Formats: sequence, C-alpha cells, structure tokens
Amino acid sequence: MRKSYSPEIEQQVIEKYLSGESVREISTTLGVSTGYVSNCIENFSSKLEKVTIDAIHDFYKIIRKIGLNPQDAFSGYALFSIISKYKLDVNQINSFIESVLLFSKQNELSAEQLVNFCKKLSIVQSISDVSLEELDDYYSNFVTQKKQLEEEVSKLDLQYKQSKNNLSSMLEKKSLTEKQVEKTNRALEFLKTIGLDISDLNSISNMLQNAKTKNYDLSEIIHYLNQDKSLEFTLQEKQSRLEEVEVKTRKSIKKHEELSLMHENLTLRHDSMLKSIKSVKYLSENGVPVETIHVWQQIFDSFELKPDEFIQELQDIGDMKKLNCNLEEKRSKLTKDITRLEKKKSWLENNNDSLISEISNGTEFGKNNLKKITDHTESQINQTIIHAKKSLNDFMKQNQNEINFSQKQFTDYFLELSLKLEELLEHSHKAEYSLGKMESLQSLDDLINGKFDPVTSIPQIIIILDKLFVNIKDSNFNSSIICSEIKRLREKLLDLIIHE
Repeated sequence: MRKSYSPEIEQQVIEKYLSGESVREISTTLGVSTGYVSNCIENFSSKLEKVTIDAIHDFYKIIRKIGLNPQDAFSGYALFSIISKYKLDVNQINSFIESVLLFSKQNELSAEQLVNFCKKLSIVQSISDVSLEELDDYYSNFVTQKKQLEEEVSKLDLQYKQSKNNLSSMLEKKSLTEKQVEKTNRALEFLKTIGLDISDLNSISNMLQNAKTKNYDLSEIIHYLNQDKSLEFTLQEKQSRLEEVEVKTRKSIKKHEELSLMHENLTLRHDSMLKSIKSVKYLSENGVPVETIHVWQQIFDSFELKPDEFIQELQDIGDMKKLNCNLEEKRSKLTKDITRLEKKKSWLENNNDSLISEISNGTEFGKNNLKKITDHTESQINQTIIHAKKSLNDFMKQNQNEINFSQKQFTDYFLELSLKLEELLEHSHKAEYSLGKMESLQSLDDLINGKFDPVTSIPQIIIILDKLFVNIKDSNFNSSIICSEIKRLREKLLDLIIHE
C-alpha cells in the first residue's frame, strides 16, 4: 500500500523542484520515494503549462550551478537591461571597468571622487564651449596667462614700493610726516561725513568768530547739538531692539510652524496606522494576506508589469458587464468611505491632544502585546495564503473556460468564412471558364457578322479546332472523318496565315 504524505510535504516537493533540484535530490532531502516526487510534479504541471514549469526549473538549475540566487539573477538582468538600453557592447564592459579601476587606484581616487571629477570636467567644458580634446591646450593657455599676470603683479608691486619711497622722501623734504598726513586725511573724511568741504572752512571760521564777538556760549551750542545726537543714538538703539524683537518673533513663528507640521505628521501617521490596520483586517477577511501582496509586487517587478496594465488585461479577459457593475458598487462604496473619512478627519482635528496621548498609550500597549499580535497576524496570514491560492486556482479555471468558449466561437466563425470563400472561388472559376468560352467563340461571331480579320481571327479559329479535335479524340464518339476534316481545315488556315 502506498504511503500517504501531508500537503506540506507536497508543497515542499514543488518548491524544491521549482528551485532547480532534481527528483533524486528532492527524494533524498525529504525522505520520500522518487515515484511520489514524480507524481507531485505531474499533478502540479497538469494545472499549469508544462513549458512554463520546465522553464522555471531549468532557470533555477542554471543559476544554482554558477552559485547565484534569484536576487543576483534579477540584478544581472537589470544590469544587462541598462547595457542594452544604452547600446553598449557587453564584451567591452569588463575591460572598461578594469581600466577605470586601474586609473582610480593609480591616482588614489574613489569611485565617487572620479565621478565628481568627470562631472566638474563636463561643467568646465560646457561653460567654456571647448571640446574635451581641446581642454588640455585650453588649460595650458590659462596657466601661461596666470604666469604672465603674476609677473605683471610683481612689477606693479615693485613700482608701488618705489612710488611709496619717493612719496616718503618728498614728504621729508617738505618737513611733513606720515602722521600729519593721516590726521589731515581723517579731518577731510570727517568733514565729508558731516556734509562739508575744505572750501567751507573759511565760512565756519567766520561763524565761530562772529559768535565770539556776539558773546555766544559755544559750549551751550555744542551741548544742544550733542542732545540731538543723543536722541539720534537713542532712536538707533530702540531701532536695533525692535529688529531683535522682530528676529525673535520670526523664530517663534518658525518654531510654531514646525510644531504645526509635526502635529500634522502625527495626525497623518495616526490616520495611516488606522487605515493600515483596517486594510490588513479587510484583506485577511477576504483571503488576501500581506505576503501575497508582496509576492504579486515581486512578480510585477520581475516581468516589468504595472498594476494598472495587469488590471486592464484582467478586465479585457473577464466579463465587462460584471466588472462595470463591480466598479459602480466600489465607486459608491468609496464615496461613502470618503464622506465617513472626512467626518473622522474633522473629529480627529477636534480631538488631537487626546489622540496624541492615546497614541502614546497605544504604543506602550502595543509593545507589551506585540507577541500576541504577531502570533495572531501570522495565523491570519497563513489562512489568507491558503484562501488566496484557492481563489487564484478558481479564477484561473474560470478564465480558461471563458477562453475555450471564445476560441470555439472564433473557430466556428472562421470555418463559416472559409466555406463562403470556397463557394465564391468556385463561382469565380465557373465564371472565368464561361468567359474563356465566350472569348474563344468571338472570332466565329466576327466571321458570321462580316468582321473577319485574318491576322487576329485565324489563330483563334485554329485554337478552337485544336480544342475540338482533342475533345472528339478523347470521347467515345468514333468519327475519324471529322478528325481528318478538322486537320485539313487547320492546315488550310495555316497556309492562309503564311500567305498573308
């Protein structure tokens, strides 16, 4: 009696076979017979196309031999796609990488530094409008110009020192010192700041002399002017304090904006967590676990599919009316969900502080009960995987039945078209045959109606006589006299053509 095994053993057999292991390796690893392994493979292959199963098995077998895993294989495929996209030669990639690495090692450069230098070189080339081949000469010209400018700067510096020495000697000759010159410059600058010039010194001197003659107290005048300056200084001080207050106000506003943004982020994270929990619960109730979604995403990435395109293909294969009804139901449901979520959003905005405290408490509670939640989620995920596999198999069977029905309809339709085409061809052949007969009798009709042309009509009459001779000869009708007469008439017609 054959020993029975659990479904888990059968699942392991299929997974190991798809991973590239042979029947004998699977039998040795799992401790089952080779016949059981072969039966499991045949049962699995009967549900899908055998070509696909063999292709997966051969693929995993090849990557196992060269010591790669599927992720490495997909990475290699991505690298090959990039090479093909930019129309590069695969045989030149190895030598190119070796030359780049050798150059980097000789110049003690990392890959990032080398790329940055290339970018800078490209920027210099684009700014200077000079090709990369001419950039070396262009740089050499700049070096030469730099040396020339440095020499000119040295000459100008020497001339400046000589001019300064000459000026010092001239000042000494005129009994002036540098300090006196500096004091004079400061006085001129002070006059310039208060809006006066050297030409105004005489008027200022006259004003002070008049004030002295009229017994004005110059100290009181200066004290009064100093009061204006103190008021101006006080005003400047208050202005600086006002600016400080404005800076502090901006900082406070910025900090308030940051806190508001943090509050919005926390609210969004809370909403996202609620949606995620509801989504996982909804998917688990409908037999679609999180792991299945991850597997579908890997399938999309591997075959460069987009979810929208895949959904569109499913819509084309399935019943459009049924899908449209489902879409209308989902649209109405989503409209209700949007209204409900907007109400929740307003409620969350009103109860933000309490929610933040509840979130912090919920975090502590989640940490304490993480093990229970993980076990429950794992059991739900396993149940969802089984349900999803069953639903997928039912879906594939339903689609296969619809495809077979459509194929049968198209086959009947094409068979009907083929029959109609054969009838039209037969009718066309009959018409062509009748038209040939009518054209062959055209010369006799011309002879009867007096339109006989020896050049064109005699060859056609000879053709008619030849056909008549062949038909009489092949038939059971015995008329040697008619055949001889046809030959004689044919010879006379040939003589007429020759004489013509």
